[in-house]
Amino acid sequence: MTSTMPTAASMAGCRMGAATAATTTPVAGAAGGTTPVQQTSGGGGTDAAAGAALTQPTQLVAALQRVVDAITQLVKVLGQLPAGTLGANGAPTAAAPPTIATSAPVAANGSAPAASPTASTDAAQPAAGPVTVTAASSAATAGAADVRAGGGAPVAPTSAATSSAREGVLLIGDSLTVGVRDMGDMQPKLGNVPLTIDAKGGISLKEGMRRYDAHKAAGELPRVVEIGLFTNNSPNQINELKTAIEKTVADARARGGRVVWATIVRPNSGGKSYDEVNQLIRSMAQNNSDVMGLVDWQAMVAAKPGLVGSDHVHSGKSGYQVRAQAYADAARA
Repeated sequence: MTSTMPTAASMAGCRMGAATAATTTPVAGAAGGTTPVQQTSGGGGTDAAAGAALTQPTQLVAALQRVVDAITQLVKVLGQLPAGTLGANGAPTAAAPPTIATSAPVAANGSAPAASPTASTDAAQPAAGPVTVTAASSAATAGAADVRAGGGAPVAPTSAATSSAREGVLLIGDSLTVGVRDMGDMQPKLGNVPLTIDAKGGISLKEGMRRYDAHKAAGELPRVVEIGLFTNNSPNQINELKTAIEKTVADARARGGRVVWATIVRPNSGGKSYDEVNQLIRSMAQNNSDVMGLVDWQAMVAAKPGLVGSDHVHSGKSGYQVRAQAYADAARA
């Protein structure tokens, strides 16, 4: 009886075939799906190869994810940079230092220097200092005094025209103006505005206007001219007064300046009062208010008779102080 037995070789082949049976295990892919990875069960060499095949794709996915994260972070950083911070090669440029605005220059040591004086919007004024009185030298201005001092406010322009006259006040008059010059302390009342007083006792309107013309011919008429004349004239000479006022008004308007006249206080002359004279001065000041001011001395004395002495013409020190203040106020009006 013959039996068939498996040989050793065939049995070894069977065992090898069993050992090499393959299984397929899904592994996560880079795109989020699964990639079939063949695992082979069997001997030790085959198991090590299967483990290596499983690990390599996982490491690649992790590396790619890190690159994606780095690129995302870079995009965020670049998106936060201000405009103009990238150079021509695409690299960020160095930030410029901040600029600090200052209202005054800064010294080299970093400290702010003392503020420089700002020029004033008024005409340049003489420097403050003690009062200096200089006697006038020309025959036309004999008896006049040029007074200058510091401090106080400048006289403001009143004419609509652009003033071409120098800053200052010229006061022309008779003995009442002498009293203002000697006892009225007018300069401090004007502050630092230059004051020239051209006065002589007993002069008439004609002589006073000669002095005015001499100042004009010499180019010495300042912006404000004040006149205290006609006390030594008759009220019958009212037409001469009107002509003189008209002349000074025209000159004031031409130079962009101002003229001031004062009303008259004195007893009647030849039985005639000075009421008509004073009314003329007031009406002309009103009709030319853009360039003509008024010191209404007659109204001031009527309200306070003690401003003049027993002769009803001249004043004492207190009266001249009041008259000087009225001139100063009219110059600033």
